Amino acid sequence: MERGPTMAQITRHHERRLLWTLLSLSFAWLLSLFSFPAIGYLTRNSNDKIFSSVTPGDLITLGFGIDALLFFLILAGLHLALGALAWLATTLVARHHRFRPDLYLLTGLLAWLGSVAWFTLFNSLSYPRSSHSRLVSGALSPETTTLLLYALGALLGIFCLYALVLGLGRLAQYLRRSRAPRHALALAGIAAISAWGWSHASLHGRALPGQQGERPHIIFIGIDSLRPDQLGAFGAPDSLTPSIDAFLAQATLFPDTVTPLARTFPAWISILTGRYPKHSGARYNLINPGRLADNEYLAERLGREGYQTLIAMDERRFANIGARYGFDRAAGPKMGAGDFILASINDTPLSNFFLGTSWEAVLFPYNRANRGVTKLYRPRVFTEQVDALLASRHSDAPLFLVNHFCLPHWPYTWAEPAKRDIGPALPVTAEEVRVGLYRRALQETDHQFAQLMASLKARGLLDNALVVLLSDHGESSGERAMTIDATDVGGGETDRPQNPLLYTPEWGHGTNILHPEQTQVLLALRRYGGPAFRPGRVPQQAALIDIAPTIYDLLGLSPPAAGFDGISLAAWLKRGREPPEPAERTLFQESGFTIPAIRTVSPKVEELMKQGLRYYVIDPASGLLEVKEEAHAIILRGKQRGVSRGDWLLMATAGDRPGGPDRLTLFNRRTRQGTEDLASPLAETAPWEEMLEALSGFYGDEIGTEVIPAMGNPITSN
Repeated sequence: MERGPTMAQITRHHERRLLWTLLSLSFAWLLSLFSFPAIGYLTRNSNDKIFSSVTPGDLITLGFGIDALLFFLILAGLHLALGALAWLATTLVARHHRFRPDLYLLTGLLAWLGSVAWFTLFNSLSYPRSSHSRLVSGALSPETTTLLLYALGALLGIFCLYALVLGLGRLAQYLRRSRAPRHALALAGIAAISAWGWSHASLHGRALPGQQGERPHIIFIGIDSLRPDQLGAFGAPDSLTPSIDAFLAQATLFPDTVTPLARTFPAWISILTGRYPKHSGARYNLINPGRLADNEYLAERLGREGYQTLIAMDERRFANIGARYGFDRAAGPKMGAGDFILASINDTPLSNFFLGTSWEAVLFPYNRANRGVTKLYRPRVFTEQVDALLASRHSDAPLFLVNHFCLPHWPYTWAEPAKRDIGPALPVTAEEVRVGLYRRALQETDHQFAQLMASLKARGLLDNALVVLLSDHGESSGERAMTIDATDVGGGETDRPQNPLLYTPEWGHGTNILHPEQTQVLLALRRYGGPAFRPGRVPQQAALIDIAPTIYDLLGLSPPAAGFDGISLAAWLKRGREPPEPAERTLFQESGFTIPAIRTVSPKVEELMKQGLRYYVIDPASGLLEVKEEAHAIILRGKQRGVSRGDWLLMATAGDRPGGPDRLTLFNRRTRQGTEDLASPLAETAPWEEMLEALSGFYGDEIGTEVIPAMGNPITSN
């Protein structure tokens, strides 16, 4: 008797045909979502950008080339695996129920299409700013998308679960027929359990030299681009940072604190060394490490004292701080040129599914909690990774933690849609939109801060801790250093136009040291579980270079051989004795590596790359991005350099002609008055002669000025 539709009708030929069909569809999906947009991205950025620095030699080194190869293999492997799994599930079900070939092919195609649709819907909800979410978000509401996601997920889940049960049944039958596989499985299980036990012991059971005892945990919490005037503790009437304000209410606050350089990497090197960029060598972001001085970094010293040193940064493109600076372990994206290239072009529904999971660090290390890829960054994921980092610490050793939140940095957006906008109800200008986005980013950072403090408390790390809350620099939001009406230009004739640095609106940071919005930073210290610090505001002017000497002093450590540029603030922290009277200080500041594209209200990423990244090269050994050696002198020449004393700031900038004298500007930080005429009535009220002598002595031949006060144009050549 002839049998009906049976499994015999589905031959190996049909199975191979379906497998190759699904693999081909998966690869075509990858090409359509990734390769074509990536080729367009690389083509648009091929001239005068980072890609002009990539040579064929870079692609075969152990740095970027290996990372790029692994990235493309993993991405292709994931998409091919999706097709293979759809084929396997379909084949298991079809074999059991003896499908006809046409039904078998149809089921396989539906399983694959359903999987693609589910990942696309998931991507649209989880990453609404993803390049592949626009089609869904434009056609479906979030509520409809959610309903479809759950309905389709239930169908696929039932189908896959049923296939798994069938597969396990077939495996059990095979094991009953053969003894050898059982022995192999037993050995594999023992090996897996042993490996887990070893890794668990290595993470949690290994002690460092010394015991914690009475030594406090040292915890630095940095917030990128935070302007103190946005906080309730500084008088902001509509503060969006209640958790930070609550911390500051019980902390010792230094409200007049400045950064020596308003860029992240130089600022953090000053924090970790207590030295000016001029002395530490950290003159700009991504400087060749060979140009750094022989610094003793705080993490290095504390590591020798028995501390475990951890660092967590969610944006490391321009702040490559890690093991080189004394840190044992890190959370955040992997450092290197792949952060600029691979992380930026990695945006597919399937790869995005693994972001924020335990697989992320292995599959896509450059995308791991990467604030630089704004459309894929979720603030909660970073704080969860920091908590995991804390969970893996050595419990017998005191902790030195550096945690840096970068969310308030431009462009102030992230993966999740806005719950509400902060700013005008109906923004009508680009300026209002940018300020509103910045304030919303501060609000979200306050949530991150609260989550971190809750994690520290839950793990007992606040039972005996010294917490330093700081910002590396501020942020200009279209302010002018001074209005033309506030500028004192009296006292002589001048044949030059007024310096645009005085009155041109500024955006961002590191561009103009005349702007307190950029140079004024947050600094507050609070003691938990030990002798409490004196809470309140301290009138003494401070700088980020004071943090390291303060920690050394509080822990009773001898200073490094090179000494400090900063001073210890411990005398203003301790209770039980009268604090010193505030003393006037002479502090030095300089600008960062600045390009025109960054000084606008709405910087364009491609224009930033076009103007700036032509100065960079990929180090073939490490894969890190570094400034080209030939650009070093250009960057130094374009810097602003300043000296402050009390309310006064004297700034030197490059002159009107190459090789000519520098141009001097005198500025009052409190009244926001300034002048370029050092024979003017305003200049007569300032100690500019002593300041100029200090500026020349500190920067040496980097500036060239000779001032003749009697002249209307006081600046001349040496």
